[in-house]
Amino acid sequence: MKRTLYAAVGVLLLFASSSCRKDLGSIPPGNPLNSEYQVVAVHSATYDEESQRTFPFVKKFDPTGRTVVEIDGSYDYPIGSLFYTLYGYREMKVAQKGRMVYLIDKNRLKNGLPDTLVSITLNAKGRPDSTFADSTWFPPGGHGNYNLIETYRYKDNRLVAVSSSRRNSGYYSGGDPRIDSLVYDAYGDLLSFNGNSYEYDHTHPARQQFYCEGWQNDHEGFQYLEYLGYFPEVTSPSYIMTKYTNAEGPIIITNHKFDNRGRLISYDYGDGIGPSPYDTITWK
Repeated sequence: MKRTLYAAVGVLLLFASSSCRKDLGSIPPGNPLNSEYQVVAVHSATYDEESQRTFPFVKKFDPTGRTVVEIDGSYDYPIGSLFYTLYGYREMKVAQKGRMVYLIDKNRLKNGLPDTLVSITLNAKGRPDSTFADSTWFPPGGHGNYNLIETYRYKDNRLVAVSSSRRNSGYYSGGDPRIDSLVYDAYGDLLSFNGNSYEYDHTHPARQQFYCEGWQNDHEGFQYLEYLGYFPEVTSPSYIMTKYTNAEGPIIITNHKFDNRGRLISYDYGDGIGPSPYDTITWK
């Protein structure tokens, strides 16, 4: 009788642990800029032949090796490697003052030019409340010369919506603010956001992962918050990602590899036909 009861309890506990989000519980709350769980670098092979610059990012730390003080890299332009090379790439200082975090263009700083590319305002819990991306971040021409303001809404401590609006010369441009919702599955894994959709293998749970896939054009502040570790519910799903779909079509993710601590360190991605490029993840 006792064995039957213990077995039933064990099954219930197993079910509970497999049907809820584990990652958010394993990553302690606090400042991601000095977290022991953060990603130091992600390297994507997509632009290796066109550019020697880091894509999407690599971080640098203070002398203690604990706190992020610089980040080099780019957000992903869906308009080709030329725009990534000429406009998307930045080498930035990361500075925090109270509830404000600043991404400062090192090259513009040297030349005495306006240098703050992104200003991040944190709420009382240390989560992003809003971002302001300066117009110098954006390429000239068809994309216009505007600043981008984003605000972030949460439910149950999970990001559920991003509101964005363009501002030019003190006025909003492009109509009313646009709101993009984040949709999650029953396991807490992101299903869709900003025209991207995601799929997972629910037979393969993972302890700790990092994905930053899908175009986030017009969400530059959001994407750098991903890089800096502010949205683990978005970047670290409970199960391995197997596919994402953007405006160009589906991308298949395969060959996931993990280190001896259960952290995702590489995966391949492509259209499923022929050789695939790869991403590598370096953890702190």
